[in-house]
Amino acid sequence: MNATALLTDGSVVTVRELGPDDVCALLELHRGLPVEDQYLRFFSTSPHQLEDFVARMVSPDAPRHVVLGAFREDRLLGAASYVVVRETDFAEVALVVSHAEQTHGVGTLLLEHLVSLARGRGVRRFTAEVLTINGRMLRVFTDMGLVTSIVPDGEVVYVELVLEPGDRYLDAVGERESVADVASLRHVLRPASIAVVGAGRSADSVGHAVLRNLVKGCYTGDLYAVNPHAKSVAGVDCYGSVSELPEAPELAVLCVPAKAVPTVAEECGRRGVRALVVISSGVNAEDLLKAVRAHGMRLVGPNCLGVSTSSPGVRMNATFAAQRSLAGGIGLVTQSGGVAIGVQEELRRLGL
Repeated sequence: MNATALLTDGSVVTVRELGPDDVCALLELHRGLPVEDQYLRFFSTSPHQLEDFVARMVSPDAPRHVVLGAFREDRLLGAASYVVVRETDFAEVALVVSHAEQTHGVGTLLLEHLVSLARGRGVRRFTAEVLTINGRMLRVFTDMGLVTSIVPDGEVVYVELVLEPGDRYLDAVGERESVADVASLRHVLRPASIAVVGAGRSADSVGHAVLRNLVKGCYTGDLYAVNPHAKSVAGVDCYGSVSELPEAPELAVLCVPAKAVPTVAEECGRRGVRALVVISSGVNAEDLLKAVRAHGMRLVGPNCLGVSTSSPGVRMNATFAAQRSLAGGIGLVTQSGGVAIGVQEELRRLGL
């Protein structure tokens, strides 16, 4: 399996099954754990023969052992695995997440995908042994929404999960997805900083119109323009490239020629941009998506009017529309820029 998914902080990760080629990444993940996390994972602060353990996890000679990993760019953030107990539909499950990522929902996301994968392969129950002091891991299991059995035994808690996706589980998954969706759209609709890449000097250019609308609308965040041939556009200082910006803008609006879009998108990803709005048309979608997914950015476009919000705390009009967006409590999402412009004009005609 290979899927793109959102964490609770809105960032994008790739979830896929691990194999022998991932031994180094899996080993680095385990070696990077602080001593306390190693103890919680292995019941020991110095796990023996870690290299052999990791190699066995992804060995093609161990078909009963399945491992899923969550990646951001090329970095493995966490891994969830199960081993089928011989001749049963039970599997022992384990989870390891980079310490820096443990509050972003990586573990829960991996377990959701692991549950789906396991059910498809005939597994009906997960079992796990968790130290009683590992409250975070216990909460991950109990908050899944699955039927759970917990039996304390001294310093260890025995957990059993029934892999039956009932209403409680489906509601929990839906709630987690909703939180992640809202968080990811924050970078698009409430960015703290914006860069307009391809902000042309000509008043007739699309990039100039977008930048001008942001300035006229009194956008509340930090605003940058990227144009290697100008010192300023619409009163905004210009920089030669995204890499030269004084900070990584949260949102970048791309108004560059279509052939340049994938390269600029890649540069934005490396710089730390969280979301892209691609105004340009005629873009190679495959190359653009490759850059976007590699760096976990959210994307609107290509070939779009832009995005706009009248919220007083943002006042963002990152479009090339001649008229500003109307204030109100209703949002409009449309695939067609022409439809968006037409709706705006009709509302104005009606005096709404």
